[in-house]
Amino acid sequence: MIVLVSTLCHGEGFCGTAPYVPFDQVVRDKALMIGQCVRTHVVVTTDAKEYSLFRENEHSQYGLLETAGDESPGCVKTDTLSQSTDVNVREDLFRKLREVEGDNFKPDLTMIRYYRQDMLLCGQVVKEDGELRFAVDDGILERSYLLPLPKKRVAH
Repeated sequence: MIVLVSTLCHGEGFCGTAPYVPFDQVVRDKALMIGQCVRTHVVVTTDAKEYSLFRENEHSQYGLLETAGDESPGCVKTDTLSQSTDVNVREDLFRKLREVEGDNFKPDLTMIRYYRQDMLLCGQVVKEDGELRFAVDDGILERSYLLPLPKKRVAH
């Protein structure tokens, strides 16, 4: 999975004039939000392969999966997306694990369950194969981090 990172501020250039809507509200009103372009903040959980789950925060009980589709029609009409660079989720995970584990580091993709990203997204709810998902047109990675690791994984 490749994630967009940007050095732009959260100004008017990002996501045009789309309103900011808290992601819990997007999820709660998802059927009403279909096709409405919004700017929102999410915490991303991913398996670094096929799925990304968006939630308002770590404690949110509900979220929406990201759609794998192309840019959604009718959302952001711009020739320029955020000035972004690609971030390899696996490399970022392993770098963070190496920092925590020190000499005990061993690449372990199962640790992806502790990896999170905070992102500002521009997109909309879409119906895909009978399911409601969130289609991302643009995104700004604000930070990536690890949740606390089990005690046996932390370097002493």
